[in-house]
Amino acid sequence: MKKYLLFILTIPFLFQSCKAKTNKLEITKEKTSQVTVVDKQPEIEIPDTLLAKDSKGDVVVTKSKIAIEPVKETASKIEKETVSVPKVEKTTPNTVSENTNKPTDNTVEVESSDLETKETPKETPKETPSNTVSNTNPETPKPLQKIDHSSFNTLLQTYVSSSGVVDYKGMLKDKSKLQSYLDYLANNPPTAGWSKNEKLAYYINLYNAATLALILNNYPVKSIKDINKPWDTPFVKVGSKTYTLGDIEHNILRKMGDPRIHFAIVCASASCPKLQNKAFTASSLNSQLDKAAREFVNDSYRNEITPDEIKISKIFKWFTKDFTTKGTIIDFLNTYSKTPINPDAKVSYKNYNWDLNGN
Repeated sequence: MKKYLLFILTIPFLFQSCKAKTNKLEITKEKTSQVTVVDKQPEIEIPDTLLAKDSKGDVVVTKSKIAIEPVKETASKIEKETVSVPKVEKTTPNTVSENTNKPTDNTVEVESSDLETKETPKETPKETPSNTVSNTNPETPKPLQKIDHSSFNTLLQTYVSSSGVVDYKGMLKDKSKLQSYLDYLANNPPTAGWSKNEKLAYYINLYNAATLALILNNYPVKSIKDINKPWDTPFVKVGSKTYTLGDIEHNILRKMGDPRIHFAIVCASASCPKLQNKAFTASSLNSQLDKAAREFVNDSYRNEITPDEIKISKIFKWFTKDFTTKGTIIDFLNTYSKTPINPDAKVSYKNYNWDLNGN
């Protein structure tokens, strides 16, 4: 009878022992959440009453702390190490503290009666839209500006005769239109992409229009030489720069290597080449320059030509270097002269008339 009584009394203790073992297995085997481990082992404060450990040593419960050993994995496979922390079931009312700590790096938040961890969310990389255009791409260059000389052509047709005589008095009424054309040229300077003919047409028209404006601004005058320093005063705008008439003639046009420009630009004087009553254009430039050269060379007022003797304009003397790049002055004249000139013909120069080429 005593044996049966003793057996009955030991049943509760056996039941309590089995329950403890069951709890121990739940701590080691149940994996319901994860802890992120970087460099240090996170430590979690738990009650002194909870003492448990498993056989592998992954989780060790001491008197005051639970130490979690990091899972060793290859760095190339993962960036952070994680280990599992089981939920701990309460066995007594005072098993887990009700206090919570604010999470910091490598810490685990403990709430109420459950011991659980919050997984650190991974930051999702922002996707770059496929149609994004880089701001570093160079700005698309603007198309080449084509200059329209039609407004100047209209003025020339209106106030310049076929023989080159200029009606300055009448042109005074349209002085503002002439200035508008000069402003237009100033705001559209030549660029590196322009052809040689485009640049030549631009600067020839600019020179002639600026010379007309100079006369109108000082009208009435009997000669351009009555104006103070007409070729050395900077007043011709091209983009952000200001030029003199001499700059345009000597430093721009002459350096472009075509001596025919001397028959196209006009200094408002009687002995100058006649002012053409049509504006020069890039598309017709070559034929226009040839026409101006033939008219000037064969004009008996400006040049007197016979086979054995020539009396020619001082323009050929002032700019001899420009006309002799491919031969002598006579070689050049024979290119345009209706009268053939002998190579050994006598050469002299006429007096230059600086009177105004108009009224």
